Amino acid sequence: MARKKLRTIGNRVVRELERKLPEEILKQYETEFSNYKKVLTQQRNSKDKIYSLH
Repeated sequence: MARKKLRTIGNRVVRELERKLPEEILKQYETEFSNYKKVLTQQRNSKDKIYSLH
């Protein structure tokens, strides 16, 4: 239950940042945002999981 709540909050934060940040800053952090999205959408039985972001 807590995992679902954290995932919901994380998705909200990512969507809000994508809406409010200027386009040039979003391009600089494009790989980070794609990693965040992948982490938030991965399932327990998914392949190629991301375990840690460095």
